Amino acid sequence: MATNLAIDDRLIDAARQIGHHATKKAAVTAALEEYVNRRKQLEILKLAGTIDYSVKKCVATCPIQARVLPIPDCSYWSSGVTNDQ
Repeated sequence: MATNLAIDDRLIDAARQIGHHATKKAAVTAALEEYVNRRKQLEILKLAGTIDYSVKKCVATCPIQARVLPIPDCSYWSSGVTNDQ
């Protein structure tokens, strides 16, 4: 989709230089992707402390313990297994 934007030339040139982008379009696209990803991360951070999980339960039942420290998002739990099983 073609879009006309009035962007500060110094800002876009700095973005192109820092990001090693050949075109203004590449610099703007990269900047927008970074912006969207950062906002998604901030939304995830808002969930911190709101998810209840039992690390001890995961350690005791998780058949995939490849690391010394258990991780609550191991493939065992993401496969749909709940604490009730």
